[in-house]
Amino acid sequence: LGSGVTIPAASGSSLIHVGTTTIATPDVDDSVVFAPTSNFDTFYITFCNVLPVSDNNGIKMLLSHNNFTDVVSLSHSRYYGRIDAARSMDPESFSDNEGYYRVVGAGNMSNVAGETGGGFIWVTGCGAGMRKNIHSIITFIHQDTNSYVQGADGISYDTAAANIAQVTHIKFALTSGNFSTGTFSVYGLKTS
Repeated sequence: LGSGVTIPAASGSSLIHVGTTTIATPDVDDSVVFAPTSNFDTFYITFCNVLPVSDNNGIKMLLSHNNFTDVVSLSHSRYYGRIDAARSMDPESFSDNEGYYRVVGAGNMSNVAGETGGGFIWVTGCGAGMRKNIHSIITFIHQDTNSYVQGADGISYDTAAANIAQVTHIKFALTSGNFSTGTFSVYGLKTS
């Protein structure tokens, strides 16, 4: 680096492992819940090898500040490219206002072994008084066309009083039925 370079001291920020859940028994787990014991402004979530028991499925994520008894208002739009047999990009769109974030749109996931999906999600603004923002990148197999789907998404929770409290619970579930396989990990970003 040269003698004139000074390496700055650590900033104090660190990524802390909140927890990992692996589906060990197929057709038993219909949801995966994380309840961090510390407050974080940002969560980094990874998921891999996710496969539903039933075909024609999707993954949804819920954020809560009081163990899922609150009512949240969530709206977002998704635009991603589906790679078809000709390897061309096929735009799709999806939107809802159902109180949760659809990681993978309902009716898109296959339940065929070997066609698992995965990706990662950043959730920022998880502290009290902050606007919740979600950004994700996913890859999975579309259940109708047997083609890869790769997508990126970004949404925001409304800043109504019910939605700006500290996030205390994160839940993943399928739009229908149980998981067959899957590993979910959550990390919290400590800023001080």
